[in-house]
Amino acid sequence: CQFDSAKNAVDASLEIQEKLSSYNDSRPKDFRLEVRIGIHIGDVVKREDGDIHGDGVNVAARIQPLAAPGGICVSGAVNDALSSHPDYDIISKGKQELKHIVQQHTIFDLKTGHEQKIVIPTETGVIKRLKTPYVLMPVIFILGICGYFFSIYSSNAVKPITNIYIDVTSSGKYIDNYYIDYGYGSYHYYNVDKHLVESIPDSLRDYILESLYQMITSEYANQPFYFDASFSDDESEILNQLYFLKNMELDDNDFTVVKSILSNLSDLLVNRVDYYKRAAPDALLRFFVYNIHDKEKKSNYLIYDKSLSWGETLLEGYSTMAWEEPQFRFSTSAAGIDSLIENIFNNTEKSLRGVLYADIGHTDYVGHVIEILDDDMIKIKQKDPGLIKKKMKLSTDRIYHWANGGAEICIEDLSMVLNYLKNTDPLIIWEERKDEFNLDKYNEIDVRASLSEQIQMISLYKENIQSKLDKGEFDATTTSNNDSFSYTMEVVDIINDIVIAKVVDTKTPKAAFIYRIGDRVGLSK
Repeated sequence: CQFDSAKNAVDASLEIQEKLSSYNDSRPKDFRLEVRIGIHIGDVVKREDGDIHGDGVNVAARIQPLAAPGGICVSGAVNDALSSHPDYDIISKGKQELKHIVQQHTIFDLKTGHEQKIVIPTETGVIKRLKTPYVLMPVIFILGICGYFFSIYSSNAVKPITNIYIDVTSSGKYIDNYYIDYGYGSYHYYNVDKHLVESIPDSLRDYILESLYQMITSEYANQPFYFDASFSDDESEILNQLYFLKNMELDDNDFTVVKSILSNLSDLLVNRVDYYKRAAPDALLRFFVYNIHDKEKKSNYLIYDKSLSWGETLLEGYSTMAWEEPQFRFSTSAAGIDSLIENIFNNTEKSLRGVLYADIGHTDYVGHVIEILDDDMIKIKQKDPGLIKKKMKLSTDRIYHWANGGAEICIEDLSMVLNYLKNTDPLIIWEERKDEFNLDKYNEIDVRASLSEQIQMISLYKENIQSKLDKGEFDATTTSNNDSFSYTMEVVDIINDIVIAKVVDTKTPKAAFIYRIGDRVGLSK
């Protein structure tokens, strides 16, 4: 459609999305009309039949896929034209490469209120929703091999956690670290010849942090915790002086530097926060968000890593006590960014549950598996006798202590998953798992291609672990946690500190893994 002004085009687009939203409210799921709209200002050529073509049309066409269903994306030229009309809710998405368009364009989301939140397709194929959506679930296990902990974890807590500081960074200082393989399940490292790691725009970083902060403070509004975040450029710059989250080869000088940095942060906090009177926050939670450009596929996606430290360990100069790198790739579209924020929020909640309540004895960890019985029955030793009751639901996760047999166990677990994937029809896997994701369509070719891709990925990961094991590169003080082999149990009987429970559900198909002595047990919702 051609319009005489940017405002007319925007107003028409908003009305289209408004009318379509009303229409869709009364339509069955498979019969809704959900469209994306792209708007650009540019020269066009009018044909004799009234149709138009040219660079202006091409750019608008390339902007359109960046919008969410029900959403609108506009170019920088349109945003500039609307600058005298402050009533529109517009958020920058930063510079974008548009297919077959030489020049990069800064793209903006024009909020309609009708955007659909969707799970963005990922090149890893872990979870995809396309025009013919499909999902291949057994490989969800790979997402869990991400936690990294010092051996001091169990003795860290000394006093209650009340002040939590949250930071989102995309500092250029850390980019070179993403071209290094740090081991221990490290996944976010890239070949410099094939990938380009880039900082996200400051406006996007601010949007992610603001959204996360609002969600967290609302969630904990009625609880005795204080949250601060790196909205100040001065505070953000101070935190970006900290060492990279995966850098564990530290010395006394590194700890001294961290203490000095946290002291400088505290000086700023004391001046702007009435309740703040500490030498450092009780807990520091940082998210590292970067854009990854695939040079071969000429595509972009977002990834994030998490760094966490708290209590006495933070005061001693460890700005990272645990790190995690969720193996999701998020689209750079508005819907992809929303998915990224929601994922970070869920990750934050998980982290805070483990930190905020651990110091007062309300941790989710209640015991560990000591024996595997027949008929899916599990024997558990309680951590604190009396906490577990009959009929309670319990769940597990698995810890790989890399230098103490954990690498061998992980290799065995990966081998079982590979064997399952190689010997099971992916369409059967799909039929067994699709109900969990409310998806009822799939493309058979895509499902089989995804399976092949993931078998290759898991095989390379297994080879990487074996290589590091052969070279003796696993450190004695590190462990990784994995909840993808998790199973849910119901308590059947309790005898003193021993619990007997029956497995009622598993996260990964039972044929793809085994129960293990030592699996950590927690309370389940």
